[in-house]
Amino acid sequence: MEIELRPVAGEKELSDPAVTGRFASEMAKLAAQVQIPPWCGYIAWRGDAPVGFAGFVGEPSAGGAVEIGYLTFPQQEGTGVATAGAAGLVAIARAQGLSKVIAHTLCQPNASTRVLEKCSFIRDGFGDDPDEGQVWRWALTF
Repeated sequence: MEIELRPVAGEKELSDPAVTGRFASEMAKLAAQVQIPPWCGYIAWRGDAPVGFAGFVGEPSAGGAVEIGYLTFPQQEGTGVATAGAAGLVAIARAQGLSKVIAHTLCQPNASTRVLEKCSFIRDGFGDDPDEGQVWRWALTF
């Protein structure tokens, strides 16, 4: 069954740790916020089940670039949710006429770096994360 991205719309199950695991409190806060497509947060759905999250960090820059983030809810890890979420955001950015999508990962090969590689991103430098310090910056240019 395919993954469908839908803007966050206050779904109550997002605050349930049985559904969203360690992300429950963050998802509850997100569900309480008004989302204005296209530069918003999306829940990844497989049928009637929320399986992950993908979203834009903010609106595009004046230069036509936008940053993305994504995650898979714990029980769904390893099932392609993050890759589908990232690819869905890339499709939205492309359809909106942007020229570049960026993302950041820890500075080591991991599941997130594999997601970006599958989506044709190229590592193009470093960034700084307030929680993690130095991170790898990835870019996909159209």
